[in-house]
Amino acid sequence: MAHSRFPVFTAVLVAAAAWSAASFAAPVRDISVSLSTEKTAIDATQDVVVEVSITNNANHPVHVLKWYTPADEVEEALFAITRDGVRLPYLGAHYKRPAPTGKDYLKLAPGETLTRSVELSALYDLTQTGAYAIRYQIGAVDLVNDRAAPAGGRRGVDELASNTLDLWIQGHEFKSALPKGPPAGGGGSCSNTQLAALETARTDATGYATVAQNYLASYATGSQRFPKWFGTNTSSRWVTAQSHFSAIRAAMPSLTFDCSCRKSYYAYVYPTQPYKVYLCNAFWNALAKGTDSKAGTLIHETSHFNVVASTDDWAYGQTAAANLAISDSAKALDNADSHEYFAEDTPHLP
Repeated sequence: MAHSRFPVFTAVLVAAAAWSAASFAAPVRDISVSLSTEKTAIDATQDVVVEVSITNNANHPVHVLKWYTPADEVEEALFAITRDGVRLPYLGAHYKRPAPTGKDYLKLAPGETLTRSVELSALYDLTQTGAYAIRYQIGAVDLVNDRAAPAGGRRGVDELASNTLDLWIQGHEFKSALPKGPPAGGGGSCSNTQLAALETARTDATGYATVAQNYLASYATGSQRFPKWFGTNTSSRWVTAQSHFSAIRAAMPSLTFDCSCRKSYYAYVYPTQPYKVYLCNAFWNALAKGTDSKAGTLIHETSHFNVVASTDDWAYGQTAAANLAISDSAKALDNADSHEYFAEDTPHLP
């Protein structure tokens, strides 16, 4: 990823100032995000590059979760992009990660700005010519770790958003973000031992999905398990969750695997590329079943596929997922870890 600087034509706007309160309940007001670009019209021979600047406006340090910034590389759907008014899907990877720890946060000193340039044609479909609106827009539980829970409540989703760039872009060839061959230190194929573990995980995950689907077949007003992970307990939301687990179960026989990932995460998938799952280091150290298990990881990742449940990653880890169910039920039912923890059911809830 290039980190070069270039002239800008946009002004810095306070995070979330241009975004609706309905979408973002907890803007991080100490941090501002701005987008800029060198040109407002980009032809097919030029890279579609935007410059992201994240600034700490507070008089104290702030810590932002690296996963939701372009500090190292883009690993999440950091941008909301429309073409001629139609929202474009994110085409990059969705990961299962462990719950964040201190090392996963980027420290910004008072007044400090992180600036990175991001090329967008490997992350979004820019193949058609048209009028594009591009905005940095991200939300997650524990996005910033300097904020206390509000009085009488639990921490919900922290939100950052920027100004909007209006660009005319001539259709670009899609630069696929899919891995180009095995990385250094490992081949793309799985060993016989790994394949055996994956087949066990597939069987266990199928069992998890079946039990979850059967549990959701009948609406139960006294359920503890549903509100724990998905929030507001209504029959219509049960139907949605049941459809998700039905699709997850149906997809299990179609999963294929790549064992070349050397990241510290559990796994990742490309939501628009069913049904391939890339397994990473944490997966191989996980238990076969139980919390954050191999079987649960397959539930998590399968839920990400657009043809399955099209889930996102609003919260990682049981504590954050449980808090999300309290603070934002809609996002909980769209959260991959919430599906995993509902299926793993550890500790067991009736």
